[in-house]
Amino acid sequence: MQVIEETDEHAFDFDLLDPTKIVPEELVPVQRVGRLTLDRNPDNFFAETEQVAFHPGHIVPGIDFTDDPLLQGRLFSYTDTQLIRLGGPNFHEIPINRPVAAVHNNQRDGHMRQTINTSRASYEAEHARRRLPVSGRRPDGRLRQLPGAASPTTKARRRGEKFFDHFSQATLFWKSQSETEKRSHRAGPALRARQARHRRHPRAHGRDAGERRSRTGRAGGRRARLARDPEAWSRR
Repeated sequence: MQVIEETDEHAFDFDLLDPTKIVPEELVPVQRVGRLTLDRNPDNFFAETEQVAFHPGHIVPGIDFTDDPLLQGRLFSYTDTQLIRLGGPNFHEIPINRPVAAVHNNQRDGHMRQTINTSRASYEAEHARRRLPVSGRRPDGRLRQLPGAASPTTKARRRGEKFFDHFSQATLFWKSQSETEKRSHRAGPALRARQARHRRHPRAHGRDAGERRSRTGRAGGRRARLARDPEAWSRR
């Protein structure tokens, strides 16, 4: 992962919130934080692949969200997607989505609920009489959500000036390629053009093939007739 201090958000020539840009490793080194090992294929494709419910809003405590417009849109749209695709609000209790450790949150009941709640409140008992869940406070050592830094300007739903830099990173990518890779990139458009021409006239290719088959069939028929009538050879 790459970690950038909040104070350095505008310190780059590109916009960090532009999803079409990457952060060069020369500017922000990659830090290895773990390893994900895939050691088997799914035993049941539907149960273990089709029912997987990814959601960018499922994060561990201590991490918050940036103003990335692509991320902000998916934070709520992914929930709607899983509600419709997997049939209800308890899609997180399907075995492939269920965490290994038990989760205690404010969610309760709903369609296809698996957890059997026996308490009067779905949050901590000491707060039941106050009738609302209470966030952790600093003295108890738990994390709490901090307010974001106040922006000196009004936020607007438009792209910044750096979003319109369409060439600098493309140039960096091109210069990082070897000569062999560059030749492959140059040959790519010509190859795609040939494929496009072939797809543009499939009927013509099929008609030519059909005509060849019909000519072959006529020639074969003549040979068969000559074989049945030996005198026909002399007539030829």
